Amino acid sequence: FEAAKKNLSVVEEKLKQQQQQQQQQQQQQQQQQQQQQQQQQQQQQQQQQQQQQQQQQQQQQQQQQQQQQQQQQQQQQQQQQQQQQQQQQQQQQQQQQQQQQQQQQQQQQQQQQQQQQQQKSQNRTKQEQGQQSQNQQDAENKKEKQESEHKAKQQKAETEVEKQGEQKKGEPMQ
Repeated sequence: FEAAKKNLSVVEEKLKQQQQQQQQQQQQQQQQQQQQQQQQQQQQQQQQQQQQQQQQQQQQQQQQQQQQQQQQQQQQQQQQQQQQQQQQQQQQQQQQQQQQQQQQQQQQQQQQQQQQQQQKSQNRTKQEQGQQSQNQQDAENKKEKQESEHKAKQQKAETEVEKQGEQKKGEPMQ
């Protein structure tokens, strides 16, 4: 009986030891599970951080795209301004050409007026020359007429003198 008691107590102690070991193993397993859960939580946090970083990168890319669009819009506006300036320059050139054409027309009109004036003055000088030659002709005609009249008078006077002389000769001396 004593021996059986001893055996029992030995068996009980072994059982206790086994139970203690099992409890320790369970505690270790629980600790490992807790560690795994913590690791999983850390991984989830890391994933969340990565997602946040990706979102930030996407936002940055969107901002860059917006900036590029703004730059493109500015470039388009500058191009439009340049086109407007070119159009204004073309209009100014056209106006200058029109002014030059008007000036040329005015010069042509002035030349025509000068030519007309020259023709008028030439006509006047021709008329004056004609008048002068007419006057000269008249004066010469008058002179010739006067000379012929003078000659006729002289001849008449001479014939008168001759007649009187002959009459005197014919008359008897007293």
